[in-house]
Amino acid sequence: MARWAALVVAATTFLAVPSVAGASSDLQTFRHYMYDVGLPDFLAARAGASPTDLDWSSDGCSTPLPVGLGDTGRSYNFRAACQHHDFGYRNARAFGVWNSTERLHIDDRFYADMKANCAPRPWTQRATCLAWAKTYYTAVRVAGGP
Repeated sequence: MARWAALVVAATTFLAVPSVAGASSDLQTFRHYMYDVGLPDFLAARAGASPTDLDWSSDGCSTPLPVGLGDTGRSYNFRAACQHHDFGYRNARAFGVWNSTERLHIDDRFYADMKANCAPRPWTQRATCLAWAKTYYTAVRVAGGP
């Protein structure tokens, strides 16, 4: 009986290892798409929802303000940046790494994505675009979580 119990414990331990390794791999994949790849590569992966074990959903640039600002305006289009930001918040929570440090990194990436959207705009729109980027960044820093 003791031998049988030892065999069950050994088998259970062996079977649990791949799921733990998979979770670690999934966390690495999340961080790769959050921090290592550019926005175009992120959007391509999101379009295919691949890998499928990540949360690719987004509600765009939602805002707690009574007047929704939306994710596009005359001088900016932050839709892709908001999708990337939502990806970061949702997956950080899902993987249990949601804390003030991770949130800061995700918010900083959001700001960088928005500024990248502003960079190629005509000089007549660039300052306004950057001002909106700062406004959105400030809003998520104030109201985004821990």
